[in-house]
Amino acid sequence: MPTTIALDAFGGDNCPDVEVEAAVAAAREGTSIILVGDRDKITAKLGQHGVPAPGFAGLPLTIHHASEVITMDDTPSKVVRTRTDASMLVCFDLVKQGKAQAVV
Repeated sequence: MPTTIALDAFGGDNCPDVEVEAAVAAAREGTSIILVGDRDKITAKLGQHGVPAPGFAGLPLTIHHASEVITMDDTPSKVVRTRTDASMLVCFDLVKQGKAQAVV
């Protein structure tokens, strides 16, 4: 079975610029990527990298929408209780469900 990586597209500074760029590069090498985060923002950023929706130029890329993000001001206990649709938590849920085998 090929490895699928759930990538938190909203896990860093200036997101999702670098995250999407890395996902496109990995997908072009054949790695299956699930980009997790705001679908509209990810789709727009993919277009800037020459990867048009809806088919993403045949690359092994999908988007899993997550409506929330974790900020530097959030405490872990607050995140677990109140941000159930945060991109990072959604990534881990995708692994738990067997839809991905790794999280970045």
